[in-house]
Amino acid sequence: MSNGASDLAERYRRAERLCEWNVRPRVRNVAPSVSWSADGSTLTYQRELAGARTQTVEVLTATGEASVVDGPAPTPEPPPSGHLRSPDGRFDLVVDDAGDLALVDLAGGGRTRLTHDAEPGLTYASTSQSSTTWLSTHRSGATPAPVGVWSPDGSKILTHRLDQRAVPETPLVEMRPAEGHRPRLWTYRMPFMGDPLPTAQLIVVDLADPERPTVHEVGGKPLLVEFVTPIELGWVWWDEACDHVWLLRESRGAASLALCRADARGGPVHEVVREDAEDYVEPHPLLPWPCTARVTPDGSRVVWPSERSGWRHLLVVDVATGDVERTLTGGEWTVREVLHLDDDTVWFTGLGREVGRDPYLRHVYRVPLTGGEPELLTPEDADHSASFSPTGTHLVDTCSTPWTAPVTRLRTADGTLVAELEVADLDALHADGWRPPEPFRVTNRHGIDLHGLLYLPSDFDPSHRYPVVDSWYPGPQLIRTPKSFTVDDDAGVDAWPGPWAAQAIAELGFVVVNVDGRGTPLRSREFHHATYADLQDHAIDDHLDAVDALAADRPWMDVTRLGAQGHSAGAAATVRAMLARPDRYTVGVAGSPVNDLRRYIAYWGEKYQGLLGTFDADAQSNLTLADRLEGRLLLIHGELDDNVHPSNTMAMYDAFVRADKGVDLVILAGEAHPCWRHPFYVRRSWDHLVRHLMGTEPPQGYRVTPPGAHATGPGW
Repeated sequence: MSNGASDLAERYRRAERLCEWNVRPRVRNVAPSVSWSADGSTLTYQRELAGARTQTVEVLTATGEASVVDGPAPTPEPPPSGHLRSPDGRFDLVVDDAGDLALVDLAGGGRTRLTHDAEPGLTYASTSQSSTTWLSTHRSGATPAPVGVWSPDGSKILTHRLDQRAVPETPLVEMRPAEGHRPRLWTYRMPFMGDPLPTAQLIVVDLADPERPTVHEVGGKPLLVEFVTPIELGWVWWDEACDHVWLLRESRGAASLALCRADARGGPVHEVVREDAEDYVEPHPLLPWPCTARVTPDGSRVVWPSERSGWRHLLVVDVATGDVERTLTGGEWTVREVLHLDDDTVWFTGLGREVGRDPYLRHVYRVPLTGGEPELLTPEDADHSASFSPTGTHLVDTCSTPWTAPVTRLRTADGTLVAELEVADLDALHADGWRPPEPFRVTNRHGIDLHGLLYLPSDFDPSHRYPVVDSWYPGPQLIRTPKSFTVDDDAGVDAWPGPWAAQAIAELGFVVVNVDGRGTPLRSREFHHATYADLQDHAIDDHLDAVDALAADRPWMDVTRLGAQGHSAGAAATVRAMLARPDRYTVGVAGSPVNDLRRYIAYWGEKYQGLLGTFDADAQSNLTLADRLEGRLLLIHGELDDNVHPSNTMAMYDAFVRADKGVDLVILAGEAHPCWRHPFYVRRSWDHLVRHLMGTEPPQGYRVTPPGAHATGPGW
């Protein structure tokens, strides 16, 4: 295989066409977004056509009959920016400049101030600055809607009084502001490990008398805010009768999690069920950790996800007594999330129940609340993403794998196929010569199966020896290996970090490996919690075991030239791998790495490593191993990263300087955490791997086209 300048420039062009933002406009109908009518009798979605055109499709759910609607589907007029509208459209909740609440009467035009005690750091209906995106949103000038939930009958509003006064301010400096020449200082309140945490006191605004609304506290003592606020996470919600509020209460470090029911008038709080652990309890195995507990419509029972058996399964709990009526599901497989619940049946997604299939693939099941064997409703051997109609009579299911086109189907709640709505069009990718990733299963040194994907260049030649890139993300709140076909890494936990960064690197002339080792979620509790209190080191053995097992019968994998690449926690793992195993990992690209847990949001480290003071923080810091660097490492960070603070990279760089180790450093002015899309990030990453792992000089003068521009080759 030639590595001449012209050949390599062509490889860069092909790789660029495989960047996520260039793939997205060339495929169609990958994940149609469905809107249901209130009674569930119809659904509508936008069908994507050639030439960036769309048409609105309306489907009768009873028959599956589809018709094209002239013009876009009608949608309700959205409220103005910064307004939270009542279900009946009569009132808007707003927050004034001081942080106090006010109610706007849309019919009468009046405005009633509801609170008068806000002050800096103590505000109502606010988003926490610990959300990891607060500063980016603030800098954009957007006015978010107040954080709150209207009761279904529109008679009350549930919101919170957010207290961030004790949280230290964290600075970020914009060295090249859009206006002027003086650097600009930005600050936000981000709790690092051991810092005081924000709290949210739940409050209810009662509109029994709209002219004299009342405000009172509910839920007992304030809830901890360790990340996004509980209301935004879905950890707080109304019951059907609108006279009680349900809430999750989590301890600091997440060693306990309780589901509580609170009187909406400010009365007593009843703890219904509680989970405790020596390490941590999670309401959901994936970021952003939404609540998947569900209360039956009559309010008598709770379907509660629990890992008491060692696998995540569903319990039926009596609300009045807190007694577990029965274990609803069981076995060596995992319940991922509850999709729908009525008085008799629960529908959920399960992983690993179907023998011989990838244990990470979602399938939809139902089981009666009285017990019995779960019934499989989506039999296709693929990953199923499903959503239910408001009435629960139908569901829309999109199924795919990373190498097959998504198919979107309408089914009844018993799984009966009503209609096939769309098959995604991937023809443009195939015309480009796209070589989909290949799934694999290997066994680590402990006899545990590991699953992953292998990416090869489109012109793969088995007689050639390819350097290998381990594209990391070690969890514990996400997996690295995509399980479905996706082209939008902003679409949620099943889309990020997606396949396309790895696919593009492979196109340069590498073999790229994704593998999910111990410490990643969606398997057993033992598998997931394996890295607790050893967050930095434990996963490296699994990655090396996977690479070596793959290479054992693939002579074209040259594991003597092994590199690592990742972003965020994947970048921290990349740095750690190069320092802990310099004999194996010789080249690395680390974007926005969490090099020291003490310089990151408290929630992540305290949950997965332990509370500060319970572990050796220096031993878990990459900084202490700087003198062990032998290979070639590239560090990249955005200067305004409000998720992983740039001090993580600058402290690491300083440690290398003190150890007299040479590393490459790129700081991207004005960029926040998602800087992996920046064209300079992409090109410098590729150049680093090509130069130091492939042993070839990159093409001179090549420039990656920024996202949003038409990528036809070099140029900005």
